[in-house]
Amino acid sequence: MITKVHKENFYNFYQHGVTQSLIDMWLRCPHQARLYVHGWKPTGAESQAMVFGNICHHVLEQAYSGITCPLPGVVKCYIKEYEEILNLEDRNDLSSEEFYDYEVSLAKAEGVMLGYFSNYQKDFANNWEIAETIFKVPFEFQDGKKTYVTGKLDGGFTTEKENGEELYLMDHKCMGRINLQNLLILLPVDIQVNVYLWAVTQLTGRCPKGFKYNIIRNPSNKPLKSKDETLKEYSDRIQEDVENRPTHYFSRINIPVHPKEIDKWERTWLTPILRDMRLWYDSQYKWPEYYRPNNLKTEYGTLSPWASALAENDFSKYEKRTKVFEEL
Repeated sequence: MITKVHKENFYNFYQHGVTQSLIDMWLRCPHQARLYVHGWKPTGAESQAMVFGNICHHVLEQAYSGITCPLPGVVKCYIKEYEEILNLEDRNDLSSEEFYDYEVSLAKAEGVMLGYFSNYQKDFANNWEIAETIFKVPFEFQDGKKTYVTGKLDGGFTTEKENGEELYLMDHKCMGRINLQNLLILLPVDIQVNVYLWAVTQLTGRCPKGFKYNIIRNPSNKPLKSKDETLKEYSDRIQEDVENRPTHYFSRINIPVHPKEIDKWERTWLTPILRDMRLWYDSQYKWPEYYRPNNLKTEYGTLSPWASALAENDFSKYEKRTKVFEEL
């Protein structure tokens, strides 16, 4: 093990720790992860899928922080809040097309979220203890050195049972394509799912009874230009379709959890991953020396956001972040 610590001003493995998204990125390509922990981020507009997901997460956070199912007017207020966060009027870097795409995402999310709470009113019979809650759990290596596993939990609630309360975690996922069979196969080894289960067990001393994967479909249809459909008409059309076909738009996968499974995951996944990430950091990111060119492509065949920097050493489309983990 290399023991000399890399003196990086922006990121420190032992102080900042890791998030599940950093672990995911590192597993795909340590060299892309190096650019991220050095503070770089791609410039320009976010993808429409990411914008839609962020809006929905904001609405869900606000809603599950309350005690009653939000009325339609309240949901629209949450959408308006996120529109103000985006501050589109002051985004001089956006083209007119990119600006319109943001507006479409806001209208789409409003239609979907209005249908969501119409479908899941029973959620609010539970006691929601967690809603976008940040955690930071210490992890100690065999030689006594420590790092942290940090992140943000989407949701968690307790239900009353005869033998006491049972804790369940929920993670929200917005997807354009939903393949439930594939998800069922991969969820037991999903990094995010297991990080959240492990973290809550460490923090509370109790193992969650289950994990609920809350899937929300991102509609692929757009405003009908042939009919000069307004964004309001588009949002209403989305909402009507969601309420008529809720099972098309919403799915939930329930995963039962046993304490032994969490212990096994810590031994066989988390511990070796953090061991190797520590080696990567202590080597001043020089281990491993190579990267896999195929990892510069996404699963959809498009280029990774980091392709220009790694393949061409071109940083013209990147800027420095001010926050180590933007998701927190």
